[in-house]
This record gives sequence, structure tokens and C-alpha cells, in this order.
Amino acid sequence: NRIGGFLGIHSSNLDGPNTETHILRSFVSGNITGPGNQIGGLVGSVSGEAPGNDLVIQESYSVANITGNDLLGGLIGSLENGKIYDSYSLANINATTTATNVGGLIGSYDDNNNEIVNSYFAGRVLKSGVLATESAIVGGSESAISNLTTNGIYHYSQEIDYDDSNSTEFDTQNILSQLDTIWSIAEYSNFFSETWIVSDAQDSVTLPYLSWQEKPLPELIINP
Repeated sequence: NRIGGFLGIHSSNLDGPNTETHILRSFVSGNITGPGNQIGGLVGSVSGEAPGNDLVIQESYSVANITGNDLLGGLIGSLENGKIYDSYSLANINATTTATNVGGLIGSYDDNNNEIVNSYFAGRVLKSGVLATESAIVGGSESAISNLTTNGIYHYSQEIDYDDSNSTEFDTQNILSQLDTIWSIAEYSNFFSETWIVSDAQDSVTLPYLSWQEKPLPELIINP
């Protein structure tokens, strides 16, 4: 239990007052596997309710292969007190059961002061070997995550249509038909900033990648 590419567990109750922990401009690749729960690409478990002691993930991404039973997330397995800004997940997430707490960015979420802003998921979620049609962003029930603060959250898949009311699908048909104006359209304006880069070359377009990356990952390239 509690396995992550950077941290197995972060507990805000163990930090001093008003002490944020930051994971900035970082990434994880490779295999992250455990026999239990709370497994994430960057962090396995973010626990505690001490105000001002959030874990903050910013300008980071995961391309890990994540395998476990439940509470699995592309960035965080289980979240109680944290924030995600300008990050993305291309993780392949494989739950060995039909667990509900499996998500592209976060496996499970408890209602504290949490935020996801300008982030997206473009990987795969499998449950007992079957592609999941939900869980594009956050696992768990709709009622459990109804108070999560989100802004500019997207998902993308070439294989299935996600049924996820917590995020908006990147419309690739719109992308491919508007190469000259792509990403300046209002729908994707959250990614039109110094933080993100999007290629709109005529031979290929990309999903957003972070400006500190030297070039887009192959998985981000969408060929017309």
C-alpha cells in the first residue's frame, strides 16, 4: 500500500504550520506496481487535514504503468489535502479488480480544500482488463467528488468515449479541422499560456505539453 513514483505518503499532519510541499516540473515513467491500494504515478497517498499544509503538484506529468487493487491514480492514488496545477497524465492504469476508486489523475478524493486546475488525462484506465468508460479524471462516485474545485479539466482518448461529467473531451475533429487557429479558440484557452506549448504544424498537432519539456512526447502527437 501507499506507493508512488516520488512519495509513498504525504501527511499534512506531520508538517509544521502553513508548510506546503511542492512537486514542481517533475515526471515519472516506468512501472509502479503493488499488491494493494493507494498507488499513484507521483504520490500514493496524500492524507491529513491540517490547513495550509497542502501537497501541491505543479507543471508535472506521469507516463507510468500503474497496477494495483484500488485507489489508483495517474498522479495521486488517494487525495485528502492537495492541489494539482498545470499537469497531465498519460498513465496506463490497471486495476486488478472492478474497483470504483480509479482515475486518470486521482484515484479517490475526500472533501477538503482540494483543486485541479488546467490539467488533463490522455491515458488508459482498465478494470479487470476491461477499458473503463468512466474515471477519466477522478475515481469514486459523483457525489463523493461533487465539491472538488476544478477549472480547465480535459480528457482525451482515441479508443473510447469517457462518460465523465468532471472534465471536457478534447475535440480532435475540431483540432484537425482548425489547424490555423487551434488552441486560440476559447474552449482551450486555459492551455494558451507561457506554461504550455501546443504544436499546430500541418503534418501533426499535439495535445498540450509543458514549456519546460524539450519536445512533446510521442503519445501527445495527433496525426491528421
